[in-house]
Amino acid sequence: LGVAVATVIFPALSLHAARGEFHQMGSILVLGLRLVWFLALPAGVGLILLADPIAHLLFQRGAFTVEDAERTARMIAYYGSGVWAYCALPVVIRGYYALGDGTTPVRVGLGIVGLNFILNLVLVWPLGEAGLALSTSITAGLQVGLLAVLFLRRHRTLVWRQLGHSMSISSIATLLMGLVGYGFLQLPSPADELARRLWL
Repeated sequence: LGVAVATVIFPALSLHAARGEFHQMGSILVLGLRLVWFLALPAGVGLILLADPIAHLLFQRGAFTVEDAERTARMIAYYGSGVWAYCALPVVIRGYYALGDGTTPVRVGLGIVGLNFILNLVLVWPLGEAGLALSTSITAGLQVGLLAVLFLRRHRTLVWRQLGHSMSISSIATLLMGLVGYGFLQLPSPADELARRLWL
């Protein structure tokens, strides 16, 4: 999703950057981030909600035990919490590329790699393999935030109010979706018994 949006908006970003039309460039970049947030946030929440059934359905068989499925579900959920960041990162980086600034994303990326390594060491002990997934999601979010702040400070082309308004609406809608989805997951399903019989 993030790569697709970034690829679509990059020609327009480059065109406005070459013409010195930084306000228009910022509007397009904000549009890309709004679209990513609108789609990636509910996708991530949905992945968190469905992590357990997905892990059990796809992996729990043979030597792959219930405990293994639960551990896998935790990893899926932690990775799901960073879906929005994974998708937003290519969009923000394209903003730098459009301005001919390839150095800043690389420097920030190198720092994030180091931080990710440290968090891996810190989180792997209490959380096991799920700590690696959580570390990746945390550092991806930090990378997006840092690149966005640096972009604003150096180029001042992001319309934060418009972006914040759109993100707020999407977040509220996603919260409602998550609550409804969680409620449905708590209901007993006739499909559970059917699936059990078919599996046996």
